[in-house]
Amino acid sequence: MVVTGEMISSIAESHIGSDDWSNDSSSETGPGTDKCHFFVADIIEQAGGSVPKKWLGIGGPIGVKEWGDPKSEFLLADDNWELVKTQPEEGDVFSNGKHVAILTGYRTSTHAGKDKIVRDNWGFKPGKSAKDYTFWRYKN
Repeated sequence: MVVTGEMISSIAESHIGSDDWSNDSSSETGPGTDKCHFFVADIIEQAGGSVPKKWLGIGGPIGVKEWGDPKSEFLLADDNWELVKTQPEEGDVFSNGKHVAILTGYRTSTHAGKDKIVRDNWGFKPGKSAKDYTFWRYKN
């Protein structure tokens, strides 16, 4: 199956309002912890793709810092992912090293918020530009 940016975006948006990956949720790492990287990994996997795992392929998905690192050894070593240097597209994953989201529209992202999955302008707020973030694209 070919995984497209549109598929990733659509699946991400289908979870808007869910509290499964929210900071307040008790899932995965417990309440009061960021779960945005779990959200991204789960969406990619629901689309039929894969996300690199920590600790030599076992354990949880890579964290926010890896998504925000343009030199991530995990992502660069994975043939399914490519660094996006220009023209981010719907379905791309992007991070500033502190939070990670999925691009789901023009200057719009879908991501795990404090109490639910939201679609807003995170990553595109005034004073920010694409150069403040690292973008990755799933390729087949």
